[in-house]
Amino acid sequence: FTPDFSNSLSKASSKLGHKWISDGGKDCGPGDMKGWSVQQVLLFQDALLEHANLWGAFSDETLKAIDKAYSFTTSTNSEIKFKWQTLCIKSEAEWILPHVIDFVTSAGRMKFVRPLYRSLGNSKMGRALAIKTFAENETMYHPIARKMVKSDLAKIDGGNTGMDIM
Repeated sequence: FTPDFSNSLSKASSKLGHKWISDGGKDCGPGDMKGWSVQQVLLFQDALLEHANLWGAFSDETLKAIDKAYSFTTSTNSEIKFKWQTLCIKSEAEWILPHVIDFVTSAGRMKFVRPLYRSLGNSKMGRALAIKTFAENETMYHPIARKMVKSDLAKIDGGNTGMDIM
């Protein structure tokens, strides 16, 4: 027996990501991901995030087209939702803000909450909203998550959050 390490599943994810990057997803649609596992969808999102980190934000038009094709905004999978919201925040897509706030105030896992608050705090559109939302909801978070997010937001805001940091 010779194991097959060809990575054909991850290649499909990467190929789709590069199609959106190179031509705005021309001829892409919901059927592109038919039969894909969550891991493949996350690899696709990773390709988009990597591009955004290296080359800059996606246009609002492209993000809306991606969402129309794959419905990431309404996904019930926390991993998919988290990566999608991270990409949208990085691209300063204001229409994602209500969804991000809903997620960070309903999912208490530091794995999702801390990076999303950090992303919001570092964005032009979300800094004040991140501070306000956290201040209104901080008691719902685990004490360690609360301490870490509070510290992150204070660093982002130069200590001007008005929050008492431990």
